[in-house]
Amino acid sequence: VVSALQTQLGRPDTRLAWSVPVDFTALKSTGCRTLRLAGHDVLEVCFVRDGAEFHLYVGQRADFPTAGDDAPRFASKGGLNGASWATATHRFTVVSAAGLDAVKRLL
Repeated sequence: VVSALQTQLGRPDTRLAWSVPVDFTALKSTGCRTLRLAGHDVLEVCFVRDGAEFHLYVGQRADFPTAGDDAPRFASKGGLNGASWATATHRFTVVSAAGLDAVKRLL
């Protein structure tokens, strides 16, 4: 499941804000790195697109109900660039050192 998702995320025509198919339980059980944030599981899926490395973090929306808007928000700090957004069921953050333009092209 993880390798199929990594392949899809690496494709230039995949837009993360609209087409990230997430089965949280399956991803967690097939080897995604699991982090704990505020007592809840967050999955990390690393992928490469156009030669740049990205880290996608996925949390269940119910675990982070007040974490922000659904629409993408962008930020840069300390050489890292990211975007955060949400769907009805998940919250997403993608981070990279590839530059803010590279992050924006993902969405």
